[in-house]
Amino acid sequence: MSHAGALNIDLNEILEKEPIKPHIGVQRCMWLFVIVGVLAFCRGFLIDPQHLWTAYYVNMTFWMGLAVGGLMITVIVQIVRAKWSPPIRRLAEANVAYLPYAYFFFLLSYFGKEKLFPWARGDMPG
Repeated sequence: MSHAGALNIDLNEILEKEPIKPHIGVQRCMWLFVIVGVLAFCRGFLIDPQHLWTAYYVNMTFWMGLAVGGLMITVIVQIVRAKWSPPIRRLAEANVAYLPYAYFFFLLSYFGKEKLFPWARGDMPG
């Protein structure tokens, strides 16, 4: 008895399917979390901008690192042509979807540059 069985995946069938849509209650819960997050960001901006931008930058860097790690796993699996990899590869490719948002969030960190990098405020030596 062997574990290795050939996977028969019909790509045309997969491409023609509709995206998975979450239940309306789950969608409302997600929007509630987004609103709470935006309100917490605004509150942090008013109370302690230094702490806010530090937490923002660390959080952005962490999630961006996970997304790039998923990209590297996908690349490695593709290069070595691993037959065992579809479940792991799918998870890694799902993480890659965050990269465009990470770029936007990185650009947004420009507005916190005074708080994030206090050493860059003054003139360059020399």
